[in-house]
Amino acid sequence: MSVSGTENSGSVEVPSTGAALADDAWLLAGNPYASTIDWDLVEQTGVTTSAYVWDSQAGTPAYISWNGSSGSLTAGLIAPYQGFWVQGDGGSGGITIAEADKASTAGSFYKTMTDNTGSMSFSVTSGDYEDQTFVSFMANGAPGMDNADAYKLLPMTPSERVVGISYAEGNALDISNLPF
Repeated sequence: MSVSGTENSGSVEVPSTGAALADDAWLLAGNPYASTIDWDLVEQTGVTTSAYVWDSQAGTPAYISWNGSSGSLTAGLIAPYQGFWVQGDGGSGGITIAEADKASTAGSFYKTMTDNTGSMSFSVTSGDYEDQTFVSFMANGAPGMDNADAYKLLPMTPSERVVGISYAEGNALDISNLPF
C-alpha cells in the first residue's frame, strides 16, 4: 500500500460527534492512522468489547475477531486504514480512536481485492418509486469522463419518478467509473 499526504492527527470519534450507535446496531469503522492501533486501547462506550475484521485471504474467508483477551485478530492489532466492525450495546454507543491507541507492533492488513476493480451502488426510493446509480473503480478510470462511464438515459415522455444520478463534466451518469 502506498499513501501520500498529511497523516490524520488527534482523536477520531465514530460515529461522529453528536451521533450514537443504537443497541445491537453494527458500525463500520476504520483505523484513521498510518500506524497500527491496539483495539484494547481504543475508548469504547456502549459497544461490545469485540472488533471484527474480514479476512478474505484465509483458507476459508471469514471474519476474525478480538474481544480484549482472545480471538483470531492477532492481539487486537488493527492495521493502518483497515476497516472493522463493532456492535452497539446499550443504546448510545461509539468509539474514540486516539493517538495514544497507536501500537508499537505492526498489524496485518486484511484486504479483499486482488484485481484492481470494484463497484458500489446507491438505491434511491420515494414512495413507490425506486432507482439506482452505480460507481465503478478501475485502473483505467478517470475523475472526469472515460469510456466506461454510462449516461443516465431518461424516458422521452415526462412522468413521475425518482432518479439516482451522478455527474461528471456536466453529464448525467448512471455509472460513474473512477480510478482505482
